[in-house]
Amino acid sequence: MSIDPNQTVAVLTGEIVTAPVSSPEERSDLWQVIRGQARRIRDIFPDAVPFEMDFSRKDGWQLLLAPPKVCVRIGLFHQAGIRSMMEGKVDTRLAIAVGPAGFVEDRVSQQGEGLVYQDSVEALESMSSRERLTIRLSNFEAEVQHAVKAVGALIDALTSEWTSRQALAVSGALIGMKHESIASLWPEKISAQAVGKHLERANWWALTQGIEYLESLLAKNE
Repeated sequence: MSIDPNQTVAVLTGEIVTAPVSSPEERSDLWQVIRGQARRIRDIFPDAVPFEMDFSRKDGWQLLLAPPKVCVRIGLFHQAGIRSMMEGKVDTRLAIAVGPAGFVEDRVSQQGEGLVYQDSVEALESMSSRERLTIRLSNFEAEVQHAVKAVGALIDALTSEWTSRQALAVSGALIGMKHESIASLWPEKISAQAVGKHLERANWWALTQGIEYLESLLAKNE
């Protein structure tokens, strides 16, 4: 697939913040989880993920999305999956940049030369120690940029303290699964009502409004 240099895309750049792994085997297990989550993203969102996730960054990854509408949903799905599968022991942070693609080399999402790639990396590197999600736009009206930045900060505050079980529940809700189906993801038997309680404690009712608002803004500016 080729990407038009003027096409608006999203570039997600993420990295591990904390990972208490003490052996090569544990580190291998961690990266299997991260890579497995990347494969799930491409399976679930095929229309938005033209290339495979790139892992050439040390302790990090990068992914291009075109169109960018679901970039926040996909980013949170990736973070939630890692947190749930690693039992909350691994912490990650993510920077999302949206703007014109510039040059993109096929097959490997990281190999691009547009400003959006630079913005994504710079946004990640400039994050404070308490931040786990940040969103940066280029070539958007100032009012839209301010709105996205504010809502992104609120989403970060809502998601940064998830337990592993809350993250598991949200990972299912993010892709439209019903409570009964989310319950089937649990390692032990759990009721749909219990799933609902996990989602309530994860502030899903507020989070989904923020995600849908950002998606509507990005859809208008694709």
